[in-house]
Amino acid sequence: MTMTVVPWEAVPDSVRQEVGLVPPCVGGSVCSYSERHGDAWVNAESDDVEGAAAAVQNIGPRAAETPGIARALSSDAWSIPDCESEVLPAVREALGRDDIGPIQTDYFPHGQAWDVLTSNGAAGWCGFSGHSEDVSTLFTMDLTFWPGGTLDEDAAAGDDRRQSFPLAGGVSGWLYPENPPNVASELDAAARGGVLNVRGRGLDDAQMRAMVEAVLTELG
Repeated sequence: MTMTVVPWEAVPDSVRQEVGLVPPCVGGSVCSYSERHGDAWVNAESDDVEGAAAAVQNIGPRAAETPGIARALSSDAWSIPDCESEVLPAVREALGRDDIGPIQTDYFPHGQAWDVLTSNGAAGWCGFSGHSEDVSTLFTMDLTFWPGGTLDEDAAAGDDRRQSFPLAGGVSGWLYPENPPNVASELDAAARGGVLNVRGRGLDDAQMRAMVEAVLTELG
């Protein structure tokens, strides 16, 4: 279960309209349930809608006491890039392939908390894959942008599963290698403008590095 609390003033009208509504949870999808408690918006996401509602109601009174204050992103935070006109050309150039296009899947980040973040310019997502008929060159990747975000590098350094992965321009990178096979490798890059998280299946470390550096250059 994931809990989110943000100031009510940061919640867009489209999400406010979902407050208190019990969402349909079909086929094991994640349920996103929210309520307003004072000046706080409290959201729970879980595969158990009753559990989500109970958690919101339990945390709600405490959240109302300290709802937080909405604030703008820092001046040097990234702006969310356009996937096809900005990110895709950088990925194609980094990997040296022109057969890369939008990922062929119905997966994408969703839920009320995600909608709150994207409406405030604090998150974005792009997904790509190789469209070659040669199955040996197939891959998928998804990139999640967190403008103004920070990475807990002490925690990353203390995680035995992660490897330090220095990137161009002195950017800090942390890699979860692709291990075991067919499980996506994951790279977090912490730059001045925010954090970029990339998950890649079918890409080696050098390709991950080249792609991330190209996208970071595009972000500026």
